[in-house]
Amino acid sequence: MDFKRLFIVIQLVVSSFAYSQSSLAGYKLIGSSTGITQLTEAQVKDYFKGKYTLWKTGKSVKVVFYSSQSQHSVPLAKSIYNTTPQGVKKYWLSLVFQGRANPPTFLESDSAIISYIQDTPGAIGFIQQNTPCPSQLIIQIK
Repeated sequence: MDFKRLFIVIQLVVSSFAYSQSSLAGYKLIGSSTGITQLTEAQVKDYFKGKYTLWKTGKSVKVVFYSSQSQHSVPLAKSIYNTTPQGVKKYWLSLVFQGRANPPTFLESDSAIISYIQDTPGAIGFIQQNTPCPSQLIIQIK
């Protein structure tokens, strides 16, 4: 009986730890002319890490990320890249230097990110969950 309770407690702790590691909660993914309506969390990370350079529409993937001055850059950098905002810049500098990807656009606010994505086919980025934006931009994370 005690072993059973201990097992349940361990399962709860492990599942809450796994959930807390996904700090994409609190943010919504948006994109323009991507041809995508939903992605898995792993696919999102792959796009943000430059593994894919084209959408199925043929448009180039253009990553938009919060600038390092934004309070939102820290949790997203940790969740997606497992590093700091400065580490994200170093990561991308390496990809760009190797000719493997185009650099992301770094913006400071949700409104700037929404505006940029609306005007840039193939752009993808995160904004705060409670920020209003056109529904056709929202990409579900499953």
